[in-house]
Amino acid sequence: MAELAFERLLAGLEAVRGTEIDPPTRWLWLNGMVSPRKSRYRPVEQSGTLAEYHRSVDVRRWSEFEAEGGLDVYTLPMLLNSIVKGGVAAPVHPAGGLVGVLELVTDVADGETVTIGTDVYQIDIINTDSTDDTAGGLWNNVTDPLTVDCTGFALLAAVDVGDLIRIENEIMKITAIDPATDEYTFARGRCGTAAAAHADAVDIYISDAPGMLDIPIGMVSTMTPIVFAAALKQEVEAESVYNLALTVTTPALGDRNIEVVAVSQQALIATSETLAGVGNAWQSSAVRNLLWVFTPSMTADDLQSLTLYWGDPGVQEFQAGYCMPDELTITGDASGTDGVTISLSGQGAFPSKTAPAGVPTAMDYPMLLPTSMQVWIDTAVIGATALTGRVVSAEITVPSGVTRKWLASGPAGGLDFAEIGRGKRHAELKLVLEVPDMTQYDQWVASDVLKVRVRFNGPSINSYGSPAAASYYFVEFDIYGPFETLDWGEHEGTNRTVELTILSEYDTTALCDWEIRVQNNMATL
Repeated sequence: MAELAFERLLAGLEAVRGTEIDPPTRWLWLNGMVSPRKSRYRPVEQSGTLAEYHRSVDVRRWSEFEAEGGLDVYTLPMLLNSIVKGGVAAPVHPAGGLVGVLELVTDVADGETVTIGTDVYQIDIINTDSTDDTAGGLWNNVTDPLTVDCTGFALLAAVDVGDLIRIENEIMKITAIDPATDEYTFARGRCGTAAAAHADAVDIYISDAPGMLDIPIGMVSTMTPIVFAAALKQEVEAESVYNLALTVTTPALGDRNIEVVAVSQQALIATSETLAGVGNAWQSSAVRNLLWVFTPSMTADDLQSLTLYWGDPGVQEFQAGYCMPDELTITGDASGTDGVTISLSGQGAFPSKTAPAGVPTAMDYPMLLPTSMQVWIDTAVIGATALTGRVVSAEITVPSGVTRKWLASGPAGGLDFAEIGRGKRHAELKLVLEVPDMTQYDQWVASDVLKVRVRFNGPSINSYGSPAAASYYFVEFDIYGPFETLDWGEHEGTNRTVELTILSEYDTTALCDWEIRVQNNMATL
């Protein structure tokens, strides 16, 4: 017999609505079920008997699903593709988010590379005598940038814009060449070196392989992690097409870690390296905090559908495609003993008795706690005014506005719905706050248009940056609009509370009426 304890709920995001995906890609760590439904037509007839019905026929069929449980930051992005915004296949780096940590334990070597996104940084030994020397007092300064007439120099035929030269311990980068005058312009003190004044008759060195397509990281003979880390930091911050900041730390004597952090929100940046030295490598990408952003499309229907699998694999599992949630609710109650929870319900195509071809790898998700919740209520810039020591609970309800349409499809057609439509919808936020003052009461009376942010936090993902700051797993919800209703309540029988409700309204700055973001360490759905 089917055992409740053995039942499981699995899901996959469909690339084309109604085209089932097998095998599923995610466990839904929720208690739920997929139920078959159908409608029958029974004509009203005068048959001369007491029997009310004499015949009937199925006219339509579908499935209904519902599930509830702990809020999972790993599966939520998949679900939000089906109820908030479809096509969100990758996260972004949030402002201050970690792009990666490069560990340097042993010496590096000429020609090895470090790649950050589309930028490739290549170690370049600047130790080849160009046969040119400093002269005329032109280099006896720390002017930056420095333009020098290099007429008659041998290096004219050897180097180009982007190449490096070295004079004594200073590395310079050629940033411009005027072919009409043979004037070269140099950026001073590059690759972790310092600008210095140079006397005449000092050798000018060039790369052993000038003209490389990559971004050169100039070094001389000392190839230690300490020297390379300083050189790489300066060149990434100077040359990267991305807005990045680098921090060099010392995890052990002689070792260096280079923490690469996104200064502003930007698309996902991949990292790699060809460093052969033992221990020289990027840390696991699991240390990165990545942000999934779901801003509802206001003038298009881009929601995706799900394929759900449910049942006891020892008896029978059911497959239902074209599943789309009607409503999703997230609840956090700091006065209770539950974690942050989620519930969802919706409809899909009629289920078949089909077991999945395979089962996805199970991922234990971090728990989000209501006591770690944060709330901001503002009238100007969202996220500026935090409520501290007052928040009891928050409940977020997000609808999809999806409707199912049964259309005539000929005598060979089926009984399942053929298409979906989208209707107008609004999200709703219910907040329960203790009442030490009348701020929110006054905002309700004045019908102030508010910008409210609720963030449900979990444990820390990492602690990087300068200064180091913890980045947490979280689910964040922004909503715009005035308080709709106000009701008095009590907390633990001792304190007065107020329950406030917001129905989302379109914000002309945000270009939406609400938005959901999920921060985790997962780079793919």
